Amino acid sequence: MARLILALLATAVLAAVIGMGAAYIMRSDEEPPERPVAALPEPTPEPPPESEPEAEPETPAVETAPEPEPEPTPAPAAPVALPPLPPLPPAADEAASAQPPPLLRLGTGRVTGVYFPAGGSLCRLHNGARGEDAPYCAVEATAGSVENLRRLRAGDLDLAVVQSDWQYHGARGTTEFSDAGPDAALRSLFSLHGEPLTVVAQREAGIRSFGDLKGKRVNLGPDGSGQRVAMNVALAAFDLAPGDLAAAEERAFAEQVLALCEGQVDAVAFAVGHPNGSVMDATNACRGLIVPVDGPSLAQKLEELPYLARIAVPGGFYPGNAAPVASFGVVATLVSRDTVSEAAVYAFVRAAFEGLDRLRAAHPAFAELDPALMIRAGLTAPLHRGAVRYYRERGWLDE
Repeated sequence: MARLILALLATAVLAAVIGMGAAYIMRSDEEPPERPVAALPEPTPEPPPESEPEAEPETPAVETAPEPEPEPTPAPAAPVALPPLPPLPPAADEAASAQPPPLLRLGTGRVTGVYFPAGGSLCRLHNGARGEDAPYCAVEATAGSVENLRRLRAGDLDLAVVQSDWQYHGARGTTEFSDAGPDAALRSLFSLHGEPLTVVAQREAGIRSFGDLKGKRVNLGPDGSGQRVAMNVALAAFDLAPGDLAAAEERAFAEQVLALCEGQVDAVAFAVGHPNGSVMDATNACRGLIVPVDGPSLAQKLEELPYLARIAVPGGFYPGNAAPVASFGVVATLVSRDTVSEAAVYAFVRAAFEGLDRLRAAHPAFAELDPALMIRAGLTAPLHRGAVRYYRERGWLDE
């Protein structure tokens, strides 16, 4: 009986437990109550693919610009074109260094002549030796001596190559410069090559010296030309006049070689630097002979005309002219003005003489340049103080 009671109790307990589990299961299968919508996050419109696991939950996508880098200023969406601000003016000591060095403007002659390459050679020597702040030398082609002196006086040039006779007339205000008057500020630097009077005669004419021109047919050249001026000086020195000649021709420079070759004249004259193409034609095609122009009477005449100098026609340039032939003539000279600084002229002169070997090699006309003559020959305007400074340093001038 007791066993029966215990069995019934156990069965009752088991039934109670089963009932409680069924009730729990029924409650867990019911739909959970809905939470407020505001408490839930908005669903992501396009979640990343399932194959790429997320390390952290993504922030809901918002159409905003990506987060900028730390601290840079964001660029404007539409830049506005504004004019640039003017630069600040340089400090006083920087303003001077910002300016380009001044120019030394060197007037020469026509590009087909000797003066233009002479100026080019001098400028190259100067520019190669100049200091950082020294002026730069620039060559200008011109019509020649008269134009150079006028532009120099007007301030359009700083240096110029001119014939020594025109230097003389420019300084004294004579001939072409009589209206402007004397140029007291004109200064000489040095001379270059000579332009000797070169008389070429037919070999069969029996002319071996200048005095032998008496009674011959001679082309003196057009009135006012360089050759005519030189021939007038030579005639006066040998006590001759145009009337003492069988014919005193005035043919142009370009016509006289043909006249010599065709026997229309016995002698012609040139006042040029050497070598010269026309003289080559006269001595080669016409078989002409270069005649010396020399003698005591000529020496006395040259003392009266300081712009002329004894100059020989160089030997070795023409057929039958192996040795130099004595003559005289004008020389090419370098001039400036006293308004051009001493330092600039000193540097230019120093570069020319310290580069003299290079200058001699630059053109055949410069092959015989001699400093002893360069600092004196044909220089009638006073020496520039910059040139004087260099010549005294070299011991070429007394203090």
